[in-house]
Amino acid sequence: MLQYLAWIGIYILSIKFMTKNAGRNSPIWGASFVLFSFLIEFFMGAFVVMVSPILPFLSSNKLVFGLSVMILSFIVILSIAFLLSKLLKKKDLSKISKETSINYKLTAIILGIIGLSMLFMIYIMTNKFDSWLMSLIFLAVAQSLQLEKRKKLNKEIKINDLKNQDYLLFLRDFHGENNIKIDKVFSWAEKGDIDKYISSLIPSKIISFGNPEDYLPNFGSTKVYTDNESWKETIKEYIINSKKILILEGLSEGLIWELKYIRENISPSKVLIITYPSKYKDSKSYKKYMDYKDFSNQLYSIGYNLPTMDIGAEVLLSFDKNWNVKIEDQGTKFLSEYFKNIKGVNHD
Repeated sequence: MLQYLAWIGIYILSIKFMTKNAGRNSPIWGASFVLFSFLIEFFMGAFVVMVSPILPFLSSNKLVFGLSVMILSFIVILSIAFLLSKLLKKKDLSKISKETSINYKLTAIILGIIGLSMLFMIYIMTNKFDSWLMSLIFLAVAQSLQLEKRKKLNKEIKINDLKNQDYLLFLRDFHGENNIKIDKVFSWAEKGDIDKYISSLIPSKIISFGNPEDYLPNFGSTKVYTDNESWKETIKEYIINSKKILILEGLSEGLIWELKYIRENISPSKVLIITYPSKYKDSKSYKKYMDYKDFSNQLYSIGYNLPTMDIGAEVLLSFDKNWNVKIEDQGTKFLSEYFKNIKGVNHD
């Protein structure tokens, strides 16, 4: 069991490591690092066995042997991670195209075969069924199949593709999207879930900008990806050509810049702001990251006049021609009906 927990720990840490040092991450990279650490552990075990005649205390008992292998493996893995971080800091992986060449369905099949083979071997050798390994196999296969579904969403959209289409542009805070989660088990695995939730309520063609850290598009709105240098010019085009703009409350520098540009250049009749749904707003992560009053104050500094007191969850705000705010209503049913009746926006 401790071995499996160590693998899970290595997977999570490697994902965080890649995000911090390379600006991108991927489950495949995480799984590769787990496999790599497993191989390092195997070779360190072989090394300890080889040197035990010279240093007999290393193999004197199982505890000393295990600690020796673990410490050596730890030193090797950290050394490689350090060298890798120095290399990655010199590269901007956000410029590399999204990972579409990986066949995640085939990955799921291979993981299933390898995992079941390991289960069978363990059962033959010990006459025991390893439920922990079975759980890991199930999670790995399920995640791979989920990634295959996301891979199919990776259709590159350009502004020219939308010239004759009416669409709603959805803007949000990437940092909030990644960090504000529902308080439930495995909520950490639901990156981009707010996009999926909001999109499910709106029967319109929705376009949004994809997070540069994405290795695959998330479920929900159709994603547009742009490089870090030209994102402002690109998003201006999409803002100008959209029929409606829906903005989810957020505090990031990028979102505030978008709101400032909209306030200075776009008709207020196109603009809608929505607060987080209650299942997110009631979460610990929302209280840690977001504060509606801070959002209201930020917008006041760039020309919006939102209510200063917290107006609640899933509230839709619109503006008249003088940028006076109007609270439309709130709730899932209202939102679906509201967007269904908007003229000039294509409905699915």
